[in-house]
Amino acid sequence: TRNSFILMAITGENFCKSAHHAFYLAIRIVETYAITNGVCHLIMIFAKLLITGACTVMGFYMITGISQFADNLFEPILPCIIFAIISYVVSSLFMDILGISADTLLYCYSIELDLHGGSVKSCPPGLMEFIEQYRWFIYG
Repeated sequence: TRNSFILMAITGENFCKSAHHAFYLAIRIVETYAITNGVCHLIMIFAKLLITGACTVMGFYMITGISQFADNLFEPILPCIIFAIISYVVSSLFMDILGISADTLLYCYSIELDLHGGSVKSCPPGLMEFIEQYRWFIYG
């Protein structure tokens, strides 16, 4: 359904048509879609863990280093667990937005390829150079 909503936002079609077109578009670009989603998921997992760890460590140093908190604190474990949970939830929300934007860019690129018969007409020059440089990796 996420891909249907993405295509719905791009094309302005209703949900059922978008779901139908999103399914067949995903089948046509299955290799690119699989590679992009795999890399994106790895980056998202790494970023979530990095953000959660950094926020938890900063929270630990804040509650143990500031005398106002350190004097009233019996054990820093529970506040650190709370820091970790909150930072994981917030980082998950932001990484999900990043994932949706990556999928949206992939769908825009795929629609562009479909509309112009395999060539891209409205792509920024920097992105086009990147695509041409790594085309062998993306398309085999």
